[in-house]
Amino acid sequence: VRINAKADLGDGFALKGRVRTGGKGSQQNANITFKDFDHNPGNTLKITPDRYSLAWKGKSGGVEAGRMGFPFFTPNEYLWDGDVSPLGLAGNVSMPISGSAKLKFNAGGFMLPAGLSHYSGALYAGQAVLESGGATLAAGLFRFDADAGDPDRLILLDSNGSRDYTVLALNAQYALPAGDKPLVLGADFFRNLKSYNDPTDAIGFANRKERTGYVLSAAWGDTKAPGHLQLGYRWFRMERLAVNASYAHDDVARFGTASQASLT
Repeated sequence: VRINAKADLGDGFALKGRVRTGGKGSQQNANITFKDFDHNPGNTLKITPDRYSLAWKGKSGGVEAGRMGFPFFTPNEYLWDGDVSPLGLAGNVSMPISGSAKLKFNAGGFMLPAGLSHYSGALYAGQAVLESGGATLAAGLFRFDADAGDPDRLILLDSNGSRDYTVLALNAQYALPAGDKPLVLGADFFRNLKSYNDPTDAIGFANRKERTGYVLSAAWGDTKAPGHLQLGYRWFRMERLAVNASYAHDDVARFGTASQASLT
């Protein structure tokens, strides 16, 4: 369950907020089950404000401070789950290039959630996005800095709270009309630029060569209004350490090689 609210303060300023359900140990999942209403020891139901921010938007850019949605172009959730809300400061600036083409730069620094209401580690990120007609191209660098001395890091699975990641994300998307609906084609490449040669990090060392991910997708239709239908297909290969799985898609199994397939 997710309930969003927004208050327009005028002159480009707005207050944003969201309340959601979830288990106290999950920064990703807002879903609930019947057992969560009955003292589920593995996922006690919590209702908490997980977004609260002040934003300003101008003609060619904007700034947002607080706990917010992910302020970067992400055509899917293989890098970042849409339910994860980091706490920090983000900004963007947009400039026309020629005709309908424009170039946008996004940047920000954040504290990373560990569970529903705790924090551990930081994220520093920058991204350039080019839009022209139905095409969108994006290139971003996302640096996850772990806090190895923080006890809250242990909430994160696979020692992700103790391991740094530097993820290069390249995204391409093209939208074109197909009948009376949009057809959107996408391709994504992810590469973790960090090296893991320390044998004391058992998971990192064992999977030190598993740091690349690919996604190909096609979707027809949209879900912008009630009664609309979208059909899509995604093929993906996400190796174990391609992205920080504690903040990525938690609804599907991520397969690298058979020996390290896992659920996030």
